[in-house]
Amino acid sequence: MITPRLSPCIQGGTIDIRLGTKFVVGRRTRETSLDPLDVDPVLALSLQERHEIGLSDSFVVHPYQLVLACTLEYLSLPRDLAASVIGRSTFGRAGLISATATHVHPGYKGCLTLELLNLGEVPIVLHPGLRIAQLVFQHQGPSEVPCGKYFLATGPEFPRMWKDDDARILLNLERPTP
Repeated sequence: MITPRLSPCIQGGTIDIRLGTKFVVGRRTRETSLDPLDVDPVLALSLQERHEIGLSDSFVVHPYQLVLACTLEYLSLPRDLAASVIGRSTFGRAGLISATATHVHPGYKGCLTLELLNLGEVPIVLHPGLRIAQLVFQHQGPSEVPCGKYFLATGPEFPRMWKDDDARILLNLERPTP
């Protein structure tokens, strides 16, 4: 299920997905780094600015800027169907990379977060409703019902590094003293 369906462009096993109205932009800070093993959720919130624009508004992605954006569409994949997000060449030719975390797990439900990165030299103006990327579908064996940290998202999600099991495991390892 994909909703809303606004004159979908379906070709050769792909369907275009559109840019939504919600964005997250990193905020410059005095913090020296973002350490996945030492992330304070309050600090993580202070490192981001959330923006929501109207359907008739625009959003500018500046050169070398990373922006998290949500899709206009809400997806509900069956447990035996996965998808890959690929950028549209139209935007790639302008320098916009539209998806860096590309796998959508079987059974996923929610709006997708796209990592938009302007590798070009000029700002790129984006508008909600633009066909920004494509989904390529693949059948897989039935999977468990997903319940990941981004399941049921309705807007772009800032990384939740502190919720990774890896971080908890690594923090509990004994570290040798020099």
